[in-house]
Amino acid sequence: MRFFTNLLKLSEIALKPKQILFLLLLIIAGYLGNYFKLTLFFGVDFLFGSIAVLIVVAIYGPFWGAIASIISSSHTFILWGHPYAMIIFTCEAIFVGLFIRKKSQNLLLLDGIYWLFVGMPLVVIFYSGIIKVSAIAVLLIILKQSVNGLFNAMICSLVVNCFPVNQWLKVNKNKHTISWQQLLFNILIAFVFFPVMIINMNNAMRSTESIESAIVKDINFLSLVFKYDLEYWYENNINILNRITNDLDVVNKNSILNFQEKLEHIQTIFPQFQKIYLVNNLGEVIATSPKKIKSYINVNQDPDFWKLKKYEFSITTNIVSTSENNKILRLGMAIIKNNQFTGAILCEMNIDELNKLVKNIKINQDFYISIIDKNKQIIATSLENIKSLEKFTLYDHKIIRKLDSDVVHLLTDSQKIPAIVKWEKSFYAKTVSLNNNVGFQLVIQIPTKPQIDYIRAIYIKNLGIMLFTAIMALIAAMLLSNKLVQPVLNLTQVTTDLPQKIIAEEEIILDNSIITEIDSLTRNFKSMILALNEMFQEIKRATNTLEERVEERTQELSITNQELESEIIRRQKIEAILRDREERYELAISGTNDGIWDWDLTSNQIYYSPTWMRILGYEHKPLPHLFSTWADNVHPDELQIALSDIKNHLVVCQAKNCEFERE
Repeated sequence: MRFFTNLLKLSEIALKPKQILFLLLLIIAGYLGNYFKLTLFFGVDFLFGSIAVLIVVAIYGPFWGAIASIISSSHTFILWGHPYAMIIFTCEAIFVGLFIRKKSQNLLLLDGIYWLFVGMPLVVIFYSGIIKVSAIAVLLIILKQSVNGLFNAMICSLVVNCFPVNQWLKVNKNKHTISWQQLLFNILIAFVFFPVMIINMNNAMRSTESIESAIVKDINFLSLVFKYDLEYWYENNINILNRITNDLDVVNKNSILNFQEKLEHIQTIFPQFQKIYLVNNLGEVIATSPKKIKSYINVNQDPDFWKLKKYEFSITTNIVSTSENNKILRLGMAIIKNNQFTGAILCEMNIDELNKLVKNIKINQDFYISIIDKNKQIIATSLENIKSLEKFTLYDHKIIRKLDSDVVHLLTDSQKIPAIVKWEKSFYAKTVSLNNNVGFQLVIQIPTKPQIDYIRAIYIKNLGIMLFTAIMALIAAMLLSNKLVQPVLNLTQVTTDLPQKIIAEEEIILDNSIITEIDSLTRNFKSMILALNEMFQEIKRATNTLEERVEERTQELSITNQELESEIIRRQKIEAILRDREERYELAISGTNDGIWDWDLTSNQIYYSPTWMRILGYEHKPLPHLFSTWADNVHPDELQIALSDIKNHLVVCQAKNCEFERE
């Protein structure tokens, strides 16, 4: 249940239009990557669709990766005739998608783990247990699909790591970063894997071309040899008939007994002739061997006889039915005397003679020979499951691939048979017509399976080397990338929270590296740590000094605050006394009829008593306590005199604390 929850996790996220468009483009690219395959040899294809599928997995997660894999790998059903490859590729997308976000970000490593522990066992189950292909074919498929999968995963990993696709699609809001160790890992494997892969693929395709070229030469050579042997066999029998006809004179009917003796003697010498007939120009049998009770059998209606009589052919070859289940090969030759047709000799042979001829041919190579007549019947064949006189159906329901002008490769067109089985049951063929007198065709067949097994063995070796190289490259890349990156990771760990470590006086150990650049970086970090340590010590000392000064200043401020508090209390007491005096003064002046005004020369503030306001008539609307209020109420004629007196008083009494009074 948890598996399906994880699988469907990303499907709940609403995709933006740009993300949907890119997803569709990747799915189409995946299908086209499988459609435009690279055929290595004999139905073994190299596919590229999983590159786009794994990109979908890395960006969109396992759910959309599984959907993309199902769609893109559906072409393998058309290509190979079974759904098992589609299941294996879909499992690859799900496996990588589920673990890439949890266990590791190394897509190539995860794909290698999948093929080692899941993909290879699935190939064995499907191809060996269900399709029932040979062990060598299963081993080839295991190696080919594993290498193919690792190659595609490597391409995908380079694309995902080197191009900020996630950032462009805004699938991940985090900044796109590249793991140096993973990048080194992928690059190291690519530099090892790519050349080996290209060389082996090129060798496989060239080997296929060489093998098929050799097959064309072999089948052409075999056809010439067998054609020569068959025509030689035929000519040998025709020469025997020719010698017989030269010694016979069917015009003289009185020598019938002599004819009979000659035919019996000929049959004794040439036992391949089961029956020999001697006929005159009317088609009447005048002698036979072996001798029959019915001495004269009319063959006047036989088409072969009329061909000989009308000079259409001097020799005839045909398959004749003597009964429902028995057919023979009949040779005929006209007897010409003085440019006139005087009769013919007909010989019957068992078609087993041709079968013996075909099966007695021994060549150190797998091949099959079939002889067919003009009615497309098999007269003789070296095929074990084919009987004589069966209908010739070699080219029926076949996909014909032409290799030469006469040599073709025949593959069954049945959709129910897996492609790998079709190739194992396919064969190369060439049909050669014998001379016109014979009227037969010779068919040479070379089965593809021995050639497939031969090149499979070669390619299994190459793929095994390639897979071993890939595994060694994986291990070497992991060790080398770790060796290169580990010092940097150590620097990262050591310098994380470096200020806190320096403050806590933790021991910071930086190991030197054998790599010059990293060693220089380590020395620079050591220098920086020493400088920072000195700076932090100075700051610490300054902090300690500052604390002492702050403590002293705090004590000074505390004393000052105490003094200020005492001063405030003293002033508060003085202010209270002054307020009491002012209140008593107010009470004193309020009980008199004198108008009093006071001028504070320091602050230029003037005070007018209520009595002063009342005397002037402003008791209810007091005038402002300003100098102008006094000046405006002095008689204009006395204003200057009053101002002059005030001035003189101020000059004389500046040093004395005296008062000025004027009525």
